[in-house]
Amino acid sequence: LPLIVIHKEAAVAKNPDYSLTVADLENFEAEHGKIPAESFVAFASGWWKRWEEPEKFYNVDPEGQAHTPGWSLEALKFLHEERQVTAIGHETLDTDSAVDCTKNGGLLGELYWLSQDKFQVEVLSRLTELPAVGGAISLGVPKVKDAPGFNVRAFAIVPND
Repeated sequence: LPLIVIHKEAAVAKNPDYSLTVADLENFEAEHGKIPAESFVAFASGWWKRWEEPEKFYNVDPEGQAHTPGWSLEALKFLHEERQVTAIGHETLDTDSAVDCTKNGGLLGELYWLSQDKFQVEVLSRLTELPAVGGAISLGVPKVKDAPGFNVRAFAIVPND
């Protein structure tokens, strides 16, 4: 699939509860052009760099609330309804920010996305190293009957500048 990478590393560094918004997507399009239909849109937050340190990756405060970035439900609806995107990906374990998950009593964004017969890839790494546009993603996936999820091997193919 064509690979689109929304780089929000600086925003997430300032606010680990950051949710990617429709305004973020519109700003991206103003700079890079319209997000193409049937593409894979990835949210580069820089969160993958925390993987080796579980306390930083889960980022749980003393009250037990995790603080991790995610997609807003409105952004997911925009990608599905307005742009006909095929798939999304991110560096965290969940689609929704941890704070939104707590506030909403569940993963509403993830439930919405997957109920559209779309797919997503979680816990991606090195998105921060990819260009915003011009790349493609290839996924090696096993065929596991009735499995709710499984590991994949994801490869980005980018132009050689």
